[in-house]
Amino acid sequence: MQVVDKRVFDAAKIIEGVCDYKFKDLSLLERALTHSSFANDQRQNVTKQESYERLEFLGDSILNLVIAERLVLIYEDMSEGNLTILRQKFTSKTPLAEKVREIGLDKCFRSLIKNPSDAILSDLIESTTAAIYADASGYKDFAAGYVAARHYIISLFETDVIHEENKLQKDPKSQLYELLGANRVTFLPIKKEGKDNEPLHYVELRVDGEAVETAKASDLKSAEQLCARHYLEKHRS
Repeated sequence: MQVVDKRVFDAAKIIEGVCDYKFKDLSLLERALTHSSFANDQRQNVTKQESYERLEFLGDSILNLVIAERLVLIYEDMSEGNLTILRQKFTSKTPLAEKVREIGLDKCFRSLIKNPSDAILSDLIESTTAAIYADASGYKDFAAGYVAARHYIISLFETDVIHEENKLQKDPKSQLYELLGANRVTFLPIKKEGKDNEPLHYVELRVDGEAVETAKASDLKSAEQLCARHYLEKHRS
């Protein structure tokens, strides 16, 4: 397939700048940047194209493997539960979309969607990962494909991963925000008991709208910290 879209060449330069990888077959990168809305639009003066969906499927598995591998090697004493929460911090939709914008891949997205959501933009990390894997391996030398894709992911996330340990030393509430994202976490005061000079505040912790913990303390901030601590302890055991 002959590549004529400037966005593909721009993306190739971005990826080369990130991890020093040069594509041999730019049509793989073109596919990795192509949303189904663009591929299926009859108004495009191009032959019918394949979207990134199959590449995204493959890249998702490679991304999770590499991030899990790096976390296990860097955080030797971290429990499986904590490793799982931390992996989600790097592989969930919002941080992946933020990384897409950070390196400028969003400007190379071949889509008819005016304001793509984080869920859509995040796919570009996974699809470009798979495109590198396929390009380097030729679907024959799978070890070479994995090495190239792994280097791309590590180049994108290694600094974030190795600095995460310092963030984990924060207070429980801050840790919870860091690990899950502030948009997923809500602390809701549910009742107050006792005298004015000896109050007892009850707080409920909700994750994704679901009540997961309750705690009580003499002030709201302390009750929130207890909720966060209880949640972290249960999910890191």
